[in-house]
Amino acid sequence: MQKTRINKLIKQFVLPCLSEFKQKGSLLYHKDTSKFIKGIYIEPSRMSKTQIAVWYFAQPLYIYAENLVFNFGNRFSDKNEKWWDFDKDDSHTIMSDIVQRIKNTGLPYFQLINSPNSFAENCLGNEADLHYLNSILYSNIFEGVEKEVVFSNFATLFDKANEYGLHISWIASLLDKAERLKEIYLKNDAEAKVLLEENIRRTKEKLGIS
Repeated sequence: MQKTRINKLIKQFVLPCLSEFKQKGSLLYHKDTSKFIKGIYIEPSRMSKTQIAVWYFAQPLYIYAENLVFNFGNRFSDKNEKWWDFDKDDSHTIMSDIVQRIKNTGLPYFQLINSPNSFAENCLGNEADLHYLNSILYSNIFEGVEKEVVFSNFATLFDKANEYGLHISWIASLLDKAERLKEIYLKNDAEAKVLLEENIRRTKEKLGIS
């Protein structure tokens, strides 16, 4: 499905129902981007020109990223992943269903996340996911937790990364950045906070959000 049509449908049907959100193409995100993107993303199917899926997610901006990260969210689903098909239903029916799911599932999730601490406690994710473990480390450093907790967070991250393979380039890069942040925090927690604030600025700039 063409993104131009998706973007028009969002503007026509979804955005008017979410007064606290902005639109950037196929992304709707909460206006408060001080620490997170709390977003809704409509994804066109690669297999069909008439199908879409919809993500709801929270992305911590203090972990630098050059793209949207859906690890801390889900696609809307019934028993299985939900794909809406514009060949089977009209636009109004589909978009009304999506709006209802945003209100019933997406917004309550977003309300749980208003600080790095609440993100660490409530974000969707699992302990087998390196991005999840990395986000817990970053969130705790941002909150200024006890250094023993940060040691434990990093040890857990390192052990899981080792299971997957430290030779894998993206894993090595993730671990290297996490270790450098940890070392900075142990020496000067204020300097680590400045670094995370800079990550927020850089990520927002890269993603083109305000």
